[in-house]
Amino acid sequence: MDPVRTAPTTDGVAALGMILESYGVSVATADLQALAERWQGKWGTAEPVRLETLVRIGERGSLHPIGPGLGQGGGGWSAGLARDHIRRGYPVLGLFRPSLLTADQADGDQPDRYMVLMGFEGDYMLYHDPAVPDGAERRIHANELDRARADASLSRIGV
Repeated sequence: MDPVRTAPTTDGVAALGMILESYGVSVATADLQALAERWQGKWGTAEPVRLETLVRIGERGSLHPIGPGLGQGGGGWSAGLARDHIRRGYPVLGLFRPSLLTADQADGDQPDRYMVLMGFEGDYMLYHDPAVPDGAERRIHANELDRARADASLSRIGV
């Protein structure tokens, strides 16, 4: 992330890049960012790229969006629904309030950001946060994940 917060956030395109790579499509985050800015225009430092822009980029990379909804409100995404998609082999891209995910990220001023749900162990979901150096395979209880997703500025959006 930009330490002085002068550039748009890149967590959405970085998370999408991780999903694309898992399907054999390797694209630099800077290239995805440039494409998103070309299609959407620049967005603010404290706001996420629009989900519709990420979906459009994913479709260009041969991904097909699935899930209950793609707009604000997201059609009711939850940890349970994400678990069902992951069980079928599909990662889930979602928008979260990061201050609710772990105690070491308790800064309430952090903007919401996209993360990838990629697995589960019992009642815990495994996620990747592209905005932190040790963001791979973090764990969170499903109830806490649902709260972090519901409290995001655009609640329960995902694909």
